[in-house]
Amino acid sequence: MSPSLAVARLRSGAADRAGNDYNPRMTTPSVTVKKGRVQPIAFRHPWLFAGSIERVEGEPAAGDVVDVLDPGGRFLGRGFFSPSSTIRVRLFAFERDAQADQTFFERRLEAAARFRRDVIGLPAPRRTDAFRLVHSEADGLPGLVVEAYGDVLVVQLSHVALERRRDVLLAAIERVFGDRPVYERDDPHVRKLEGLPPVQGWIRGRGADTIDVRENGHLFRVDLAAGQKTGFFCDQRDNRAMAAGLAAGRRTLDAFCYTGAFAMNLARPGEARSVVAIESSARAIERARENAAANEIEGIEFLEVDAYKFLGALGSGDRFDLVVLDPPAYAPNRGAKKKALQKYLELNRLALSALEPGGILVTCSCSGAVTEEEFEGVLRGAAVRAERRVRVFWRGGQAPDHPVDPACPEGRYLKALFCRAD
Repeated sequence: MSPSLAVARLRSGAADRAGNDYNPRMTTPSVTVKKGRVQPIAFRHPWLFAGSIERVEGEPAAGDVVDVLDPGGRFLGRGFFSPSSTIRVRLFAFERDAQADQTFFERRLEAAARFRRDVIGLPAPRRTDAFRLVHSEADGLPGLVVEAYGDVLVVQLSHVALERRRDVLLAAIERVFGDRPVYERDDPHVRKLEGLPPVQGWIRGRGADTIDVRENGHLFRVDLAAGQKTGFFCDQRDNRAMAAGLAAGRRTLDAFCYTGAFAMNLARPGEARSVVAIESSARAIERARENAAANEIEGIEFLEVDAYKFLGALGSGDRFDLVVLDPPAYAPNRGAKKKALQKYLELNRLALSALEPGGILVTCSCSGAVTEEEFEGVLRGAAVRAERRVRVFWRGGQAPDHPVDPACPEGRYLKALFCRAD
């Protein structure tokens, strides 16, 4: 079956089963939580795992709305059902009368936009127009990510419930954000877990697949079609600014530079003594050079090379004063965590060995499966192996347009440790 046909059948089937989303008089299927597993949901954690379910009543289909009940039948919340996912229910409301209709989506989208505008100050004219507009569970819209890249919106739909309500959701996006071009760039791995085919391309309006955006006053070209994730990593915005403030007069290295965002911040006029930016992707390096030229920044040495090999080959006379490590997510799930911790350990050992005494290491992990405590444990181990004394003086994370619901600490996926190494 072709992807387009699969989506069409999914939507067609939804028309017969989605009545419980819009007609409160109909009986809503229910999911009862096992005894002893109620507390997280009672404290409004939005994920109900398959192993915490005692029984399911009403034969809900993929994407149906279900009521979540405690063992005594008391209402706990309402969520989207996904029979093929380990996270069997993603709760979107804790009120009994909540409906996943267009009005619901509009209210949540409006609240997300208001928070970015009134609290964070985004977009910031002529300074930052690339930011996360909707951050899934933290904005009460599980499975939905919306990035604002100038006038273009990039969306990710990673839950079957949102796919079933695609037309309603897109209508709400247009109502709240206006008639802006919308590009869909979904994670094929995540959609596969939900039984959905991959989707990518323009779904409203049309434009070039590469667009220019601004972050911290720098110009970057974002590749919507071929770039990593949605084309850019807005979550590191504040960490880049912090690193830039530490770079003055230092010989700096941006490892895993991608399209050069850290390097551009480090090299801004009057800051770093020198900047070396390394990346194994030839395409990313070429885009990084284009970004440097667009910002009229000269002197960055871009190298297409593996970071482990580069760091391992450095001699004592080739050390840096500041090293930034921003590797890809080594642990996309818990099953990959053990191997990921080993890779982080070796990478940080190499980086510490490449620092001059008194140098600064900015080490990052975007692996959600790795906790901050585990990541600090990696740093401790790396310091012992490199025979360096390390002190963490600042702990960074994802930028505030990627908020974290304290009921769902798993949403804090990005860790950034700023360290002095003696």
